[in-house]
Amino acid sequence: MGRILVGTSAWSDHASFYPPHIPPVGQFPFYARYFPVIEVNTSY
Repeated sequence: MGRILVGTSAWSDHASFYPPHIPPVGQFPFYARYFPVIEVNTSY
């Protein structure tokens, strides 16, 4: 059976997920502790 991986669309749009002391540059490493995937929501 396959695995289901859960993540969010972008990591910087969810301010309430992060502790107040985390600067923007630290958001992605913090996010990666809890979610194995992420959608990079951008246009080219």
